Amino acid sequence: MLTKSFFIGIVAIILSCKKENAIVNEPVSATEFLTQRPWILVSHGLDDNRNEKIDPSEENIEDCQKDNITHFYPDGTGMFDDNTLSCANGIHKQPFTWTFNNSETGIDFLYDSAKIFRLNEQELIIYKELVFSNNDTVKFMLIYKH
Repeated sequence: MLTKSFFIGIVAIILSCKKENAIVNEPVSATEFLTQRPWILVSHGLDDNRNEKIDPSEENIEDCQKDNITHFYPDGTGMFDDNTLSCANGIHKQPFTWTFNNSETGIDFLYDSAKIFRLNEQELIIYKELVFSNNDTVKFMLIYKH
């Protein structure tokens, strides 16, 4: 009986000392955020009041753009899909290439580049700074979500 109690006590001590295997989430890279799922354009316009968001008065998105999907692939290629509501430009799918620049704070496309304002699991906001003739700089922002 004493041996049985001793054995149970040892097993209890061993089991209570066993450390839980902690699940460590590896940091997600910018490439993983960008390429994990397609992005849907939800807003775009000039941030005239410089509050770093597109207010209703600054919104320029058309109904035919609200279903546009952009795919970024890990190999540096992508596909723009005009989807169901066409904006009548005749292009329904358009391939493109992309690379990160400036320590992943910007994206270079074949003929242009944009700065990244926000990139996370749910949202991609990129912008282009436009300089007007009076040297006034305004951001043209594009907002994508999954």
